[in-house]
Amino acid sequence: MTRHMMLTETEATNEAVVGGDGKYPAKWIRLPVRGHCPYTGLSRAAYYQLITANKIRTASLRRPGTLRGTRLVWLPSIMSYLDRFATDGVSE
Repeated sequence: MTRHMMLTETEATNEAVVGGDGKYPAKWIRLPVRGHCPYTGLSRAAYYQLITANKIRTASLRRPGTLRGTRLVWLPSIMSYLDRFATDGVSE
């Protein structure tokens, strides 16, 4: 990151989501331009809904004084959020 870039973060409210548990690669990913994310299958619109609700950890990289930037999402926070909705797959 150059000295002209500014980083702002939106932290998730759940500590488990922010911390991650090491099950997923610790890396930042870009939002999909069109289509769906190759990691999660979520669309850009779905990501922005989660970002607005502060459910996942994000960072916005932009130069000071500019309106546009690059939105990055912390992959472990997305996967931890999705894990909360997973079922064991065991039927009775």
